[in-house]
Amino acid sequence: MVQPNISVLISHGVPESLALKMFLIRPTSLLVRTSRFSEIVSEVMKLGFDPNTSGFVLAIRVMAEMSKTLWEQKVEAYKSFGLSNDEIYSAFKRQPLFMIVSEKKIKKSMAFFVNKLKMKPLLISKNPNLLLHSLEKRIIPRCSVLQLLLSKGLIKADTSLFQVFEND
Repeated sequence: MVQPNISVLISHGVPESLALKMFLIRPTSLLVRTSRFSEIVSEVMKLGFDPNTSGFVLAIRVMAEMSKTLWEQKVEAYKSFGLSNDEIYSAFKRQPLFMIVSEKKIKKSMAFFVNKLKMKPLLISKNPNLLLHSLEKRIIPRCSVLQLLLSKGLIKADTSLFQVFEND
């Protein structure tokens, strides 16, 4: 099962070094039925990923490690906050791990950003790394510090939340 899937990658222009990297880092993603694996590779190609980049194999890994049903449930979770399919796939292209987050975490994080911080869902989809951080350990504490600094006039009101998370 692994060899035919590696051949599928190489036939789609993935350098051998990236195919080997995928095998060494996450071999389970290559244990998908070859027909399903080919489907995933074609889908990732259609999304515009470059087969010469690690983002291509990361996108394949993410898609290969979940069922179509689970994928759709996560898409629906994002849609419930107003994101369109195009916005979700655009976020996935920016950061494929955006879809590996559990459905529960998607809902909890999006609710915090949209309802508590009054962020537009589109802004979150343009910064999908936000969903990879822990709400309790990173997002909420930093937002609390940001709010304190704002209330004391130590930072400008237009300071972006994204500046607080840069270089993470």
